[in-house]
Amino acid sequence: MNDFEWSLMKAKKKMQWKRDHVIIDKLKHAAIITAVGISAVLSLGAADGHDYRIVEEIYTVQQGDTLWSIGERFIQKNTYGRRYLPEYIEGIKQLNEELVESHGQVEPGQKLRVTYWVKSDE
Repeated sequence: MNDFEWSLMKAKKKMQWKRDHVIIDKLKHAAIITAVGISAVLSLGAADGHDYRIVEEIYTVQQGDTLWSIGERFIQKNTYGRRYLPEYIEGIKQLNEELVESHGQVEPGQKLRVTYWVKSDE
């Protein structure tokens, strides 16, 4: 094996290592989000005796919208306890993988899944 082949092999291994670790990091993040979500679901209704359900809407991004402004609009519909906007926006990103890849940038016409909790009787 000459020096060029050796360097090429090392570069390929390094790229594979980086890809593997990106996947591992994404899986760790998904596991944490899942654990938090399960915890939230298991505790629903326990605090005030009400049953809650999750509502999912598809929102079409309008000119001038930002992920922050969309989060502000939909967090107001949430009737299950206090939610913090940065955490809520992170949830929207997790529902829409393209937002993770675009670092939260939205484009007019883009369709986003957005969820919030409401009392079952609403």
